[in-house]
Amino acid sequence: MPFSKFWASNKPCNAPAASLFLHWAVTIIVLVAPPAGEAYEFIVDLYTYPGAWINSFVACGLIYLHFFREREGWTSPWNSPLPVNVFFLLSNLFLAIVPFIPPQKRTTTYPYYVFPVVGVGVLLFGGVYWLFWKVVLPRIGGYKIVASREVLEGGAEVVRYRKVKRS
Repeated sequence: MPFSKFWASNKPCNAPAASLFLHWAVTIIVLVAPPAGEAYEFIVDLYTYPGAWINSFVACGLIYLHFFREREGWTSPWNSPLPVNVFFLLSNLFLAIVPFIPPQKRTTTYPYYVFPVVGVGVLLFGGVYWLFWKVVLPRIGGYKIVASREVLEGGAEVVRYRKVKRS
C-alpha cells in the first residue's frame, strides 16, 4: 500500500490512528453514499462477501499449521484449538457457498447470484494482479521482488518490496 509507514504508524496515541481513520472513512462512505434499497444491499453484500472466502483461506492455513507446525518452523504465542479452526472454516464456507443457492422467493430485481459472482470476480482479479505483478513482470523485466521487514519506532512492522536485478 502506498505510504505504508504512515498507515502503519502508531503515533501519537500508540494506536494505528491513520489506519483506523481510513477504515472508518470507507465504512462511513459505504453506509451513507449509496441510496437506500437494493443498491445499498448490493454494496453491503459485496463489501462483506469476499471476507467469507478470505476467512476460509485463513482457516485452511491455521488447520495446515496445526498439523505441520514443526515442518514449517512456525512458532507463535497464540494457538487456536483444531475444533475451533474447523468450525470457523465450515461456517465461512457456508457463508461463501449459500449465496449461490437460488432463494424460493425473489427479493430484489437483480439476480440472486450477482453479488457472489462479482465478489469472486474481485478476488480472482486480485489473484491475477498478484500473478502479473509478482511473477510475469519480473520474468519479463529480468528482476525479482524481494520483501524486507522494517520495524518502526512504535513497534509496527512494515514490509517493503523492492526490485533486485537477477544475477
